[in-house]
Amino acid sequence: MVQTRPRFYSFDDYLAYNDGTENVYELFNGELIEVPPESGRNV
Repeated sequence: MVQTRPRFYSFDDYLAYNDGTENVYELFNGELIEVPPESGRNV
């Protein structure tokens, strides 16, 4: 089975998105890019 990433056409679509995980995403050109967790130095 192939999963497609959601494409967002507005910022409101992005804000309403919930994938059921605690992952943090960045919205870039309408596509989600997963942001890695902070390093120990940043915390």
